[in-house]
Amino acid sequence: MFTSKFIKVLAQEIWTTFKNAVSTSLNLFKIMIPIIIAVKILQIFDLIRYLAIPLKPIMSLVGLPAEMGLVWATTIMDAHYSAIAVFLTISDQIPMTTAQVTILATMMIVAHSLPVELRIVQKAGLRLPFQLVLRLGTALFTGMMLHGFYSTFGLLQDEATILLVGSTLESDLSLSQWGISKIIMLRNIFLLIFFLMLFITFLKKTGFINMVQKVMSPLMRILGTSDKASTVTVIGLCLGISYGSGLILNETKTGAMSKQDIFGSLSFMGLNHALFEEIVIMKMLGAALSGILFVKLFFTTLLVAVLVAAVKRLPLRIKEKYIWQP
Repeated sequence: MFTSKFIKVLAQEIWTTFKNAVSTSLNLFKIMIPIIIAVKILQIFDLIRYLAIPLKPIMSLVGLPAEMGLVWATTIMDAHYSAIAVFLTISDQIPMTTAQVTILATMMIVAHSLPVELRIVQKAGLRLPFQLVLRLGTALFTGMMLHGFYSTFGLLQDEATILLVGSTLESDLSLSQWGISKIIMLRNIFLLIFFLMLFITFLKKTGFINMVQKVMSPLMRILGTSDKASTVTVIGLCLGISYGSGLILNETKTGAMSKQDIFGSLSFMGLNHALFEEIVIMKMLGAALSGILFVKLFFTTLLVAVLVAAVKRLPLRIKEKYIWQP
């Protein structure tokens, strides 16, 4: 039987965690809501297509039809699901090989929802321009690398098998339905942040947090960050940058993570997050795991490790001017 003292302590922990989750979520929503509305306005007035114009020449560098610039532009501004609606419309008229779909899917995974995600990263203390260049540059370079590899060796040149057809996507929703879907999304983000915070509190109280850190310590050593960043990095990898960044926003208030850890963790998380969801979605579009998982994960891990090592050697004034905020 639980004692009254235990129940009181448990209730206090839950209440404290709830208040922290509310505070963290509100800070997150202040960033997300205006940007979500702004992107929706761009979609309503069909303005995103103008963002695709400068991307058309880039598509030739990665072996994709010029029309796919609109797909990537939509992905950059919004979530995958809006871009998928555009992709399914275009792919009906323009057949794509498995290699081409894999290249596009990999670029979509690396650089998407940038207005929201980069603003969150900025709120966590990092410089937005550097992270923007990192996301877009990595997406483009990875696409070029995959294009060179697949075309040189003649791999995945069969026509892509697209399984995701006839789905109800965000573009099919009325304005009221869209609003309700976003409210539900924000509610789910709050609930997940709350339960994740409870889970982390449980891990800390029971000592399991040390086990998580030991399991993740090889990756943290490769990335050049401390074990303190391991838990939020795992959460970001599995669930997404909004959830991982939400916890990091909470951690930055307590000073538990150094600027170096935040930089390494969020940079890696920006290039690799919500792996399970993204892999399933992109596989349904006809992408191959060789690009969307193995090559991307290996390359981005190596890239972030090199970046963190290089940043450590920079003078503090350079770091505070270009990498993170003072």
